[in-house]
Amino acid sequence: MKAWFDTEFAQIPGKGTQLVSIGIVREDGEEFHGVLDTDVSEAGWWFKKHVWRGIKDDPKLSEVDLAAEVYNALWGVTEVATREGGDDFDLLEDLIGPLTRKIDINKIWRAMGEPTLPKLNRKRIHNALEDAKFYRHLHELLGLADEQRTPQTC
Repeated sequence: MKAWFDTEFAQIPGKGTQLVSIGIVREDGEEFHGVLDTDVSEAGWWFKKHVWRGIKDDPKLSEVDLAAEVYNALWGVTEVATREGGDDFDLLEDLIGPLTRKIDINKIWRAMGEPTLPKLNRKRIHNALEDAKFYRHLHELLGLADEQRTPQTC
């Protein structure tokens, strides 16, 4: 089973890249969105305007609770996919440990000659769950949902 995910994060001076939220959409339709209870007061204006404003009132989870919820959301998942693998995969692995099958949709898209794809129309500013749903859609548009194709992994 596949799952698509996205993270939202902040660059905090002296602390580097900090996970703030994660959204997961599983192939079976189950969804998860969690926001970490973390201090983002030193994050930059862009993060506060485009990310935090949309999730500041959402319930917050401790790192331990968020890790447990993410682990449960990924139970039975054999492949995880995201659009921009670098930071997203790193943040997910920092939270729950190493992943075995990772799919970077952008790498596949580039290898296919960068075909025209729809743009994400966000209802909420930057939201990890909405982005994860969109990544699932892109995955399907690229023909990667067809089990007869072998997805390129990173």
